[in-house]
Amino acid sequence: MTTGMKQSEFESMRFRTMIDNIILTSDNDEELVNAIKRIDINSRIKGITFYDELNDYLNKKYGEWLNDKKDA
Repeated sequence: MTTGMKQSEFESMRFRTMIDNIILTSDNDEELVNAIKRIDINSRIKGITFYDELNDYLNKKYGEWLNDKKDA
């Protein structure tokens, strides 16, 4: 980790790098490309960053997954 960088900043940077790499390699996956476009559009509508919108989306899906696990 870079000296002076907070853990949360480091994790945010790692998250962004991971997402950037997924986007760069998504050309052959039409479903992924469409999902990226939807998230981008939603982030622009809400006036937040793409990464914040993606984080919100993933947290929502994780919550749904947890609820499904409880009900099973």
